[in-house]
Parts: sequence; structure tokens; C-alpha cells
Amino acid sequence: MKLNLLKNLTARGGWRRLGTALALTAMLALQPEAQAASGWVNTGAGTTLVGRIDVGQTQVDVPIAVSAMNSLQLQAIVPVPGATITLLDPNGATVVAPNDPGLSYADGQSLSPPLPGGAYITPVVTNPVDGNWVLRARFPAAPTKTIALVTVQAASAYQVGLVQTGQTYYVGQPVPLGLLAVHNGAPISGLQPTAVISKDGAALVNVDLVDDGRADGYDGLANDGIYSTGVKFNSTGRYLIEARVTIPVAGGSITRTAAGFVDVVPRNYALNAVTGGFSTGAGGCIAQLNVNANATVQRAGTYSTAATLRGPDGHTLVKRTNNLLASPGTFDATVAFTSREVRSHFVQGGAFTIDPLEVVSVANDISMLEVRSHSAYIFPNFALAQFCVDPIEVGLSASVVPVLRAPFIGQLNFALPISVTASGNYQISFKITDALGQQVGQFAVNQFLSAGNVNTIAAQVPAAMLQVSDGPFNVESVLVVGAGNSAQASRVPVAASGYSRWQFFPTITGDLNGDGSVDAADRDILLSFRNAQPMVPGDRRDLNGDGKIDLLDARLIVLRACKSPNCPRN
Repeated sequence: MKLNLLKNLTARGGWRRLGTALALTAMLALQPEAQAASGWVNTGAGTTLVGRIDVGQTQVDVPIAVSAMNSLQLQAIVPVPGATITLLDPNGATVVAPNDPGLSYADGQSLSPPLPGGAYITPVVTNPVDGNWVLRARFPAAPTKTIALVTVQAASAYQVGLVQTGQTYYVGQPVPLGLLAVHNGAPISGLQPTAVISKDGAALVNVDLVDDGRADGYDGLANDGIYSTGVKFNSTGRYLIEARVTIPVAGGSITRTAAGFVDVVPRNYALNAVTGGFSTGAGGCIAQLNVNANATVQRAGTYSTAATLRGPDGHTLVKRTNNLLASPGTFDATVAFTSREVRSHFVQGGAFTIDPLEVVSVANDISMLEVRSHSAYIFPNFALAQFCVDPIEVGLSASVVPVLRAPFIGQLNFALPISVTASGNYQISFKITDALGQQVGQFAVNQFLSAGNVNTIAAQVPAAMLQVSDGPFNVESVLVVGAGNSAQASRVPVAASGYSRWQFFPTITGDLNGDGSVDAADRDILLSFRNAQPMVPGDRRDLNGDGKIDLLDARLIVLRACKSPNCPRN
């Protein structure tokens, strides 16, 4: 799978965004393990550039490679009090001076909490000449080691951006990296990007990025303009990723760069052991498969353990459990698969495997994959006939069939599957609810159920009960009693039930809010959908049935105005 992309383009003149970036810069300077947004991609040409500032330094120059750009605007964050900035063209001439009236500034002290330095936005430079521009920041002697960030906002047909699925990784964990290259929004193929990985100012390794679709090279789709690679870091710290690509153009070539950070931290999660077993029911049948992961963690947080039960038929069943830890330590996470779930998801028995076992931690609103273990546990060979059958089993999913009353849905026919081991009369009660949990129907049924078969409990809900309800629907509060046994289900989802309230046959034509009247409130609802495409089958908002929701329909609502209970019913 390709890396997820979130285009995080900073809005010009957006002080809130700059304030956030300024806060991030302060964190970069002060906290080695500061976090950034997962999946952060800036596809603007040049993206974000870094200028290092050492203690006592009074000036920093950030070079900006300009080529084939229609406009150029810079957002600079300098976390040193008293800084001024100057923009120089490739000939060294001043284009933006510190006192330029078009230069905007936000003082870091005005933010909450106050932060050192400030943020600047230059005026837009139209048709900048090609070459190496320089943003120069001057300031009193820097009191601490920090960095200046310069984000390039440039209008250009050629854009690149660094693709990262996250910023923080563990020692030894593969880190996928990518570079997106586009021309007028379309992927550019056939390039040969490279990236330099450095730490503390020293280059460590050069890597090539490829767009060949090979999963083992971290590239999931060939020729989509995302050039990928994977890197493992064997020591902790903050690493700078600087990618560069040369793009052929008419009459020559242009260069684009992009930069980002990777924080590598000590491992937090140690998987000590994975064990499994099963519990038995009456007669020695298998009631449940259990898998337990014993682990030791170094920090508090929520740990979500997901176990995938993989059957010999290739089908899979995923279950998960969450553990909230108030302090570091050792804990057990147990995931259980009931006999009913196994029999419902698999068509043959054999050796069931936990593949994979995955653990994700969430601490301080930051989620991280802690471990992914393949073939973590293998159960003995089990035939499906060995798994227990409950005396009464309510289906894991219900179904629904719409009954048309042209051109609308006149009724929804629901079907709830129930299996029993003993034939006889059973009492079944349940209710049907809409997407908001509002009840649209309540049912009590006395029905003969056959053993060994899947019996269907039918329930019909007329359109009159659905005038203000949207799907998907659920069957809730199910209770089945009979043959000396009982079974309950709190909620059974109804598959493929995403119908809209507008599709149901109108009880009163024009009554869109279901209050029994046709009035200005209904007209306003219709006008809020003006020019929307009517739904199929049927749409109560298209009163005249001409295939449009427009002022003609609103006029019909006005003409049909009436007050409850005197409105004519269909």
C-alpha cells in the first residue's frame, strides 16, 4: 500500500498556522522527542528549509533554489528575539528589506504560551529569476542552539514534497520515506531522486528513491509519482531527511528539494511471550479460542492489541482488546474468539494461526505501532464440528429488502437470522433503530423455529415510520426464549441499509420535517437542498417529479401549505 498523503499546505497570511509552527520550532529546539503531524506532506516547491543556529551566532542564511517559478513567498520562523530578515536575489540585491511595508510579523510573545522570536511572511515576489536566493536573518547573539524554518510558498507547475507516514519511530524499526513529484498535479515518472540523511549536521548516508511498485522496496504502486525507500536507524536521535530531484524540462532541467525530520527513540514495548489455548463447553466442545500476549512497556498509555485469526481456508477474523496502563510495567492482553464467531467466519477446520499480532499504543494523543508479529501462535488442528453450538444463536448480521411504492420506498422488510438446536415455539422480541439510535419499530413474535436450520424472523417497517430516519439501521435489544433456553443480543447491524429519509413514501406530500404540517420550515429544508440531485429510488424533496430539486418544488410546498391534523394524507 502506498504511503498515505495529507497535503499540509500553509495558508498565506495565516498567523494561527504560523503560531502553531512557531510552537513546533520551539519544541524542536528544546525537546529531542517532539512530535509532528502524521503523514505531513508539503507539496509546495522547495517546501520547508532549515537554517541551523549555534549558541552565540548572530546571522543565518537559508538558501532557496528558485527555478521555473511564477511567484515566491516565504514564511520564516526565527526563534531568537530581536531578529530581522532580508531576502536577497541570486545577484545579492535586496528584494525584501527588514523595513519593507509588505513584510508581516508576529511576535512570539503574543502567543500563549509565549515563545522566543517570531514569525515573518514576505510579500509575494512575482516571476522570480532562477538561481539561489537567500533569506538572511540577523539577530543578537543566540542564547541557545536552535534552528530557523523557512517554508517556501511558490506557484510552479513542478512541485515535490516529502512523504512521511509519521515522524517518531523506534530504534531498528523500518522507516518508510517517499518523495512526491508532480507537474500540474500529474505524477512525474522516470526520475531518480536521492535523499541525504544527516544527524547533528553530519551526513550519514545517501539513499535512492524509486517508483517501481515493489513492496519490498516500500513502493506500493509504480509510476504514481511517489518515489520510495525504507531506512532503519540503529541509534536514537533526530535525523534530518533532505531529498533532491532533477526534473527534465524543455531546454534543460530544474531541481526541486524537500526536507523533513525523523525522531528515533528507544523501544518502548517488549513482547515477552505469546500463548494460546481454548475453553470447553458442555460435552467437551470448544467454546472459545484464546490468545494471550505478555509484554513489558516503558511508558503509560493505552495499548490496543489486535489478533488476526487466520484459518486454513484463507479467511480471517480480527478481534482486539484495549489495556489502559497508568504506569509502566508488565501486562497481559487476552483476545478471545468465540465458537460462534469461528463457525460463522470459516468454512473448514484445520490449524488456525494468529497472523499477525499487532499492538498500537496511544499516549499523549500520539499513536505508534509497537509490534507486528507474524505467525505469533499456531493452534492445534480443530475441525469445525468440534466448536460448540449454542442452544440459541442470534445472527451476527441482519438484512433488509426495500419494497417499492413507485417511485419511493414504501416499506422496509427486515430479516433477523436465528439458529436453534431444539425445534419448538420461541418468543422473540426486538426493536429496530436508525443511525441515530431512534426507534422506528418494536416487535414481539411467537414463532416455530426448526433445529439445525437458519430461521428468519421477519419484521416490516412502513414508510410512515421512517419519515425522519436515515440508515444504516440496527436490530437492538434482541431476546429469544424457548426450549428451556434464552439468548440475547444488544445490537445486530443490518447490512446494506444506508437508506435516506428522503427515499421513503411521503405520508404527507411536502412535510419534510415530519411534524404533520406543510409550512415555511419544510420550504426552508427544501431550499437548503436546492439544485441537489434527487436520490434513486424516489426523493420526497422532488415534489413535482421532474428530476430536479428547485424553486418549483418550493413553490409547491407553499401551495400545499396546511396545518396538522388537517393535512391530506397519501
